Amino acid sequence: MELLVRMGLKKDMLKGEVAVITGAARGIGEATARDLAWLGAKVVLADISESGSEVAKSINESGGEAVFIKTDVSKEESIKNLVNETKRIFGKIDIQINSAARLKVGPVLDVPIEFWDEGYSTNFRGPVLNIKNILPGMIERRHGVIITMITLEGLPFMAGYSANKMGLKSLMISLGREIDPEFGVSIFAVVPGAVDTPLIHDMADALSTYFGKTPEEVMASLANNPGYEGLVPVEHSAASLAYMVVNAPQYHGQFIDGFLPLSQTGIIQIKQDTNQNLSSEEFAFEKLPNPEVELKQLLTINRNLEIRIEERTRELQEMAGKLKEKNENIMDSINYARIIQLSILPREEKLKRSTGESFVIWKPRDIVGGDIYWFEQYGDNYLIGIIDCTGHGVPGAFMTMTANSVLNRVAGEICHDNPAKILNELNKIVRTTLNQNITSKEQPGSLTLLSDDGMDVGLCYVMPGEKKLIYAGAKIPLYIGKDGGISVIKANSQSIGYKKSKDDYEYVNNEIQLEGNESFFLTSDGFIDQDGEENDAAFGRKKFEEILMKNYAKPMSEQKEILEESLKKYQGNKNQRDDITVIGFRV
Repeated sequence: MELLVRMGLKKDMLKGEVAVITGAARGIGEATARDLAWLGAKVVLADISESGSEVAKSINESGGEAVFIKTDVSKEESIKNLVNETKRIFGKIDIQINSAARLKVGPVLDVPIEFWDEGYSTNFRGPVLNIKNILPGMIERRHGVIITMITLEGLPFMAGYSANKMGLKSLMISLGREIDPEFGVSIFAVVPGAVDTPLIHDMADALSTYFGKTPEEVMASLANNPGYEGLVPVEHSAASLAYMVVNAPQYHGQFIDGFLPLSQTGIIQIKQDTNQNLSSEEFAFEKLPNPEVELKQLLTINRNLEIRIEERTRELQEMAGKLKEKNENIMDSINYARIIQLSILPREEKLKRSTGESFVIWKPRDIVGGDIYWFEQYGDNYLIGIIDCTGHGVPGAFMTMTANSVLNRVAGEICHDNPAKILNELNKIVRTTLNQNITSKEQPGSLTLLSDDGMDVGLCYVMPGEKKLIYAGAKIPLYIGKDGGISVIKANSQSIGYKKSKDDYEYVNNEIQLEGNESFFLTSDGFIDQDGEENDAAFGRKKFEEILMKNYAKPMSEQKEILEESLKKYQGNKNQRDDITVIGFRV
């Protein structure tokens, strides 16, 4: 597999992928199966010949993973069996290579129509059936590669074979235009050139009769490959296909020559003389097309495409440079915004000095977030709470600045010892600040442009000397750990702000007499709503309450570690869904 390494491919880079290859008992199909197995793919060899089982055995003995499923691609029931058996064994299909072929040599007028039907069933209808049975699963999983092998156009004495392959070329281009790249599936056709396989030797033997030449002379004319003196080694053709599988998205919707990856990676050198042709003396007989000339025409198309891609790449790189500079400026601004947001948060040390004992978990989903916790002391008494604003990231952070400013104003100028009244005033001021109290009569037709933002709040006013705590909440409940259990004081159902909220809504205070053995907890919904890696469901209030009930009597620092570790374990590799804030305290 040295050739694959030279092309920049690495062992097991297709680990976990499942590849189905038709015509895999010999030739390009067999060699490609071996390469994909070395790259880590689980390979299904589909062929009408039982010799495919020996190929599968050889791959398994070499450390790969392969199975043989006897398949006649001209039969629909056989194709369905191939697909069903592959899914039964491996559960899916990620890569499909249509390499099976049937060739009948002879003049158009002499080849019986039944041979045309047989060739069509194998060379064209077979790949279509394969695609129709496999492509839907790839689209559903948004992942897959389909490659169909084609040949040159207008091959004399091989009209049926050539016509079917040209039909496949058109099919793959059409399909590539139907299947948008966003589906995650890459579809393209490949012209491998004249490859040293049993099929081309059979072809030369059969054509010699019609040209009156020896098989060696016919082969010499067929074996004009750009970059090669003679036939393309089958290992090179297979390596080229393996490279295309790994880099499939760049070939989507095209028909590609098999020499492109080999020349791109320096395996072969191709002269850029696209006008080269052979004289009739060199060509020996005029009826047989010159593959070198036709392939060079295809190479020209692909090289021109490469030039356009290179130009576009340079443009994108220049654009990326400018975007990088802009992104760096934006990130500098966001990082500075984090400093500002951190500056408005109370120090945990202050909370710990003022409360009997406390902890804070504050984890924005992004660099800045829409959650904050709030604390202010008034003699021996204090206000403590959390605010969960609309959104996260920069928009959420802007809302926290508004919330913090308004809360400071209300607590400083209106009242600080009545949480329900604070929430009432907070609701009115936020709605006025965001123009949410404007009616359709005052500003007709503009309501859709008004901000529909707001926040959830949980707020406690604590009076240690009087052994009293007053709580009010806007959708954020208060959890109390006491006497071996957890009780929950529900919050009011209306959030602060939002267009549908009411200015005259009245929040309710809940007064709690303190006995000195209680633990209090407030949490934003980010902790509760975080989904897990294993079951893709939210962490949930029940699980949250169970953790509090088991641990509320422990030191607050230890409870913080338990909550963080529990969430981390549940979350696994899932991304954080929302901003997370939890505070716990004792009086």
